[in-house]
Amino acid sequence: MLAFLLGISGWGMVEQAKPLYRAGTVEICGQVRQVAAIPGTDQVRAVMLLDRVDGKPVRMRVICGSMPECNVGEVISGQYRLEALPKDKFYRQRCADHIFTHAQYRDGFAVKALRRNRFWRFYQLRLTWGKRIRYDLKDDIGGVMAAMSVGDQSGISRELYQAYQTAGIPHVLVVSGLHLAVVCGLVPLALERKKSRVRHSVLSILLALFYICLTGASPSVVRAGIAVILYSVGLLLGLAADPFTSLAVAGVLMSVVNPYAVCDIGFQLSFCAAAGVLLGSAMLGRLGISVQNASGWRKVQRLFLQQLVVSCMAALFVLPVQLSWQLSVSWFSVFANLACFLLIRPIVCCGLAAVVLGGIPGLEGITRGLCLLGGMLTRWLNTIVGMFCRMSQKSGCGLAFLLISLVAIGFLLICMYKGYTLRMILPAVVVLLLTATLWSDILQYDMIKITVMGQSKAPAVVVTQNRKAMVLFRGGDSTAHQIQAYLYEQGIPEIDYVVDLRLGTPKPCPLKGNHYKTLAETEYELPQPEFPLKDVILVMTMDVDGGMAALVCGRYVIWLYSGSLDVETDAAGMQLLLASDGAPGSLAHCETILTLNPNIDWLQTQPKEKLRYANGRATVRIRPCWFCRDWLVRLDT
Repeated sequence: MLAFLLGISGWGMVEQAKPLYRAGTVEICGQVRQVAAIPGTDQVRAVMLLDRVDGKPVRMRVICGSMPECNVGEVISGQYRLEALPKDKFYRQRCADHIFTHAQYRDGFAVKALRRNRFWRFYQLRLTWGKRIRYDLKDDIGGVMAAMSVGDQSGISRELYQAYQTAGIPHVLVVSGLHLAVVCGLVPLALERKKSRVRHSVLSILLALFYICLTGASPSVVRAGIAVILYSVGLLLGLAADPFTSLAVAGVLMSVVNPYAVCDIGFQLSFCAAAGVLLGSAMLGRLGISVQNASGWRKVQRLFLQQLVVSCMAALFVLPVQLSWQLSVSWFSVFANLACFLLIRPIVCCGLAAVVLGGIPGLEGITRGLCLLGGMLTRWLNTIVGMFCRMSQKSGCGLAFLLISLVAIGFLLICMYKGYTLRMILPAVVVLLLTATLWSDILQYDMIKITVMGQSKAPAVVVTQNRKAMVLFRGGDSTAHQIQAYLYEQGIPEIDYVVDLRLGTPKPCPLKGNHYKTLAETEYELPQPEFPLKDVILVMTMDVDGGMAALVCGRYVIWLYSGSLDVETDAAGMQLLLASDGAPGSLAHCETILTLNPNIDWLQTQPKEKLRYANGRATVRIRPCWFCRDWLVRLDT
């Protein structure tokens, strides 16, 4: 019944937004909540909380892809056209952030005032504390320390964040339940007397609420904050806290506010990791492995074993979420989590102590010493991340790894329920994971992935095989950023070959590769010694009005067009056409037409069974068949 009611309320939130973007251009007024500068322009991307639409009160967040420069907290107004969000894989993610429509700026931009509300005050406090931490440190070191301590990620470069993502530990840079546990653990725990227990519980609740507001109320912090509050309320009432019940209640309460919260990637990663940690701890307790009952070297052994089991369980439970969101996944991420775990607590403690003591006159020397100590630990953390990033780029995971890892999770749960000894469990789990890694590498070996992305009217194409990449580039800087982010997701650090398909564009290509060619320079079949992909042949030609490229993989041929060509393609044996605005010649022998823009005029004359439309990104997977000299083709849209 609760799920049914939540579903109705979520549908009502989406239906409430539909009349807004059906009304055309409207006058909106709202407060700016997030801002990101667009490189090379004076425009920004922004998220706004609307107050009024055409004079009517509205409480809804919108995302604007390009608008005049503004700052967080300012109340702005102007003429905007509200549009429906694209139904891509990030649609429900945006709904989880209370964003139900997209705004296109038209005219009349004006800044009315600066609203100094609670949101703005905590935002300014977060920026002030972040600057205080970064003052005596280098950019990357201070940025990581500020992000881990107070949630200020403004000092982290794109390259550093992608390195953490490739290593499989981007959650370290996002304030989560681990960081909140460190903060609440700073309160002295003295539960012998009732007065001390009440004081500890009240302080923990206040710290949890303050930290939630300071870090912007991200789903991972809200989930952990609700769990801490429930635990503290249990202490006030003299009742024992059940962690699984607290986790479930936190999920229900967050879903009551917004049913789409369960679609947020932070929500999913936080809950899966918390479930893995709780089950790992429960398994160790059932096996009788406790740190409290040991001393000396045995205590160190059990502490290391506890961290290893908990990290493995957390990594296994978040694996399905990572693969479903196409994040970088590697077997080395478990060891990266284990190596970085011991550094997180002292870095957070140094950062928080520095920002608190920095506001007291006469303690500047102590504050600087704490920042330098935390900076030294952060430097070690970045070094470890760089090492595991290089390891992760040489390995990968796929569907086989996912399936066998899920089997390993089920096996662990059964062993925990039966109470088997650790000597029986660990060898079986190691064999399962090694088998998963081996089969994943076998299934991905020699597979060719052709991905279409970027501008819908002139998409770029990324071709990868065995961690080598070639890019047939069209578009601008935003397309280049998408391609770089995609390659980092795949664990590919550099591009081997870049072919610029743009016609009449004086601006140089923003992508850098080991080899670079333009369309005019590639009027021939590229020689195999310099070509990075051993099973793909690129054939190019051009005339005055446009150019044509063909990717040949065995007997499967994929065609691309730039500009407008009047050529006959009947004899080409075309299997797939990656369509753009330019109308090509005859398409009688084309089996499938794939496009990111369904509104191209000449597509309307084609049979509908040939057309495949992808919103934002499409991938063609070509896998070698093991039993015959042919290729298996799969088109994902």
